[in-house]
Amino acid sequence: MKVTKKTIVATASITIIAGVCAYAVIGYLVTNPFDRVNCKDWPTRETVDSALRRNKATVEALEHVSPGLVTVYTDADRCPGKGRINVIYDSESHRGRLQDIYNASQLRDIPVRFMNM
Repeated sequence: MKVTKKTIVATASITIIAGVCAYAVIGYLVTNPFDRVNCKDWPTRETVDSALRRNKATVEALEHVSPGLVTVYTDADRCPGKGRINVIYDSESHRGRLQDIYNASQLRDIPVRFMNM
């Protein structure tokens, strides 16, 4: 097989794409362990809603990390009648702080999904 510039570029492109995909998958698996929790193991939506109401200070602390750009809410779409907490944030640089606040709170036993949007 003749090696051409086109072949080299195509091979390099495929290698880069594969690497980026692998990095994303590994990062997701490591940083979102609760996202793989089976629906039967999720708490009821009412339990999640109640926990968020009782822990308003934690919700406010999470949202204060990047005011107006962090949103905390109950996600009940994936598992009808069940829920988890979604934390949507604007910058990967905030993720560590958000996880620290969450893990130090009374919410830590409720499944959570952190999503950088």
